[in-house]
Amino acid sequence: MNHFGIKAPSDLNEKTLVIKILPLLVIVFAALFIITAIVFYIHQKTALKDDLSHKLRSCQRILSEDIEKDAKLLEGLIEPIILNKDIKTALIAKDREGLKQLGLPIFNHINSKYNITHFTFISPDRINIIRLHDINLFGERVNRYTTLEAEKTGRTSYGIELGVLGTFTLRVVTPIYSNNNLIGYIELGMDIFRILQRIKDTLEIEPYALIEKSLLKQQDWEAGMKILGFEGSWNMSPKYVINNVSVRDIPECVIKILLNNILSNQKIYLNVSSNNNRYNIGFFPLSDVSGKEVGLILITDLYTHKIRADIRAFSMAILISLLIVLIILWFFYKVLSSIDKRLRDYNYQRELYESRLKEANAEAKASDRAKTEFLSNMSHEIRTPLNGIIATVELLLNTTLNYEQKELLLIAASSAESLQLLLDTILNLVDMTSGRVTALKKMFNLRDLINSMTQVFFIKAKQKGLRFSYLIGDDVPAELSSIPDLLKQALTHLIDNGIKFTQNGEIQLSIKTDNKTLLFSVIDTGIGIPKDKFEDIFKSFAQVDMSFARMYGGAGLGLAITSKIINILNGKLWVESEIGKGSRFNFVINIEDCNQIDSGLLKDMSILIVDNDIINQAILKEILTSEGAALMTASNGAEALEIIRQRQSSIDAVIMEIRLHDIETTQFIQILKGDIKTKNSKIILIGTDNIVNLEGFNVLSYLEKPIDKTTLINTLLKSEG
Repeated sequence: MNHFGIKAPSDLNEKTLVIKILPLLVIVFAALFIITAIVFYIHQKTALKDDLSHKLRSCQRILSEDIEKDAKLLEGLIEPIILNKDIKTALIAKDREGLKQLGLPIFNHINSKYNITHFTFISPDRINIIRLHDINLFGERVNRYTTLEAEKTGRTSYGIELGVLGTFTLRVVTPIYSNNNLIGYIELGMDIFRILQRIKDTLEIEPYALIEKSLLKQQDWEAGMKILGFEGSWNMSPKYVINNVSVRDIPECVIKILLNNILSNQKIYLNVSSNNNRYNIGFFPLSDVSGKEVGLILITDLYTHKIRADIRAFSMAILISLLIVLIILWFFYKVLSSIDKRLRDYNYQRELYESRLKEANAEAKASDRAKTEFLSNMSHEIRTPLNGIIATVELLLNTTLNYEQKELLLIAASSAESLQLLLDTILNLVDMTSGRVTALKKMFNLRDLINSMTQVFFIKAKQKGLRFSYLIGDDVPAELSSIPDLLKQALTHLIDNGIKFTQNGEIQLSIKTDNKTLLFSVIDTGIGIPKDKFEDIFKSFAQVDMSFARMYGGAGLGLAITSKIINILNGKLWVESEIGKGSRFNFVINIEDCNQIDSGLLKDMSILIVDNDIINQAILKEILTSEGAALMTASNGAEALEIIRQRQSSIDAVIMEIRLHDIETTQFIQILKGDIKTKNSKIILIGTDNIVNLEGFNVLSYLEKPIDKTTLINTLLKSEG
């Protein structure tokens, strides 16, 4: 530690960049890892869902295409059968034995070669003559959709239909004619198991045909499953049975979904586990040829091997990323450690310099305060004898003097006044420099301020043969909250400078607004200011040219004081000028909207004025009518009560003198509160007393005369309580 009390670099115990930044980097990288894992999981889930959705669409497409393709195959197999004359003769005779002898060899052949599972001869009146695939079932009327369509159209009809045994079969029914007479129908059928097998081989998924139990009889379905060689379970699901596989071949997760009967809730199930395997499960509705929904096609996609491969790839990526992060962190550690060392050395030097600077600054401030105090004391000391000189000269001027004596005294008086003005200016500058200006903001009328302060400038300008004018924009608010004394002083310096440095032409004060700021501009046609002097003129005791002091007078303090005033008002001051053409001094200040009042605030408000003084009535009428209020006036309580009695509607507010001549105030207020037209009226008392105890009066407020417009309107707009 040195003599300034500053620790050497080795003594510093502040947190280093390594301690500050490295943990943050670790947190950032950890967050990145977590985010990456989440993104990977979401991506994988989305990819799985998209893949399963694609397979579901492909399954539907293959099912539709294979139905069309297999239907054409079955139709082609029927054609040679129709041409067999012996079969036609047996069909006409409805000879079951003959059809059996002729049809069985054909059925056995197409069953073994093409997996045809159904072969039926049907009479013209749709009676089942013989089922070659189940000879013991015959004689019933066939009411299947395909048969009815073939009967209706006289042409081949095909489509998938649900049989009584629960088999879901692609059926092709072709009418047979002899000499243009219908002699019967041939029906060939193929169980959709073959189509589902092709879907399985093509898409590498496991498809299941689910049939609604409400469309089947348990006994018939179980018989059909035996015929197909499958071991089925009628109670596996409350709603569906599976008719294309044995129950032992169905994954447990599928059985669980079927048992819980939740297939209607969603169409895709992702990442379902069963016996250490992972499945994606999806389904779509299965409809027969008539368009009736009879069940579902459910598919399972085994992706255990895929997820294991993904986990291995992700783990490898994590390990590589961790290695890279460790290398990055080590690099940052080395760099930050080096920077820490440099920063410690730098901070030590900086604190050393700051300590020396503070000492020098404190000495400079003490010296400045001493000079300021000295200048202030000297100005006051000079003012005392100066006031005595001015007073003595004024007394001498009132005595009997010859012309030469009076002329000399007038010169002395003028010189003394100039010296007094210079001292006042110096004192203002001293006060602002030392921060002793403590003026507070208050509400004032801008137009009244400008009107009162500019009268002297009209006279000064006229004495020099100049024109002076001011222009205030119509949209400039009348009532403002600011420091009027400082605003007046700033404008006085600017206008006084304009008159001082203008020989011909005019000086104009302009005030405009953009509803957020006020722009004040003092424009003259004087000598102008060079651009390279724009900044210098706002410094103390500075002028454009020292010869100007001899020619125009002044100490070069007016603009310096104005600049400090505008800073106090939180404004901005700048100049625009051209040599020989004149200058334009501008400053802006913010408008405070604390008590600005827009006209029409009391529009349609009904107000009753009760005042003994006719003049005060007129003043109140002037204030309130300009804001759109509807007024009634009364000179005493009796007149007021008569107005209330004759009025049809209620009165919004009553403004009344606190001392009426003909009735006690409390009594009058009780009458008002008891009348339906005035019981909710805002009651405002007015008077000349400084302090009034309103306890017991039951009124909104008391205002002291003379009435301030802003206060009155704000009071009327205020809610009671």
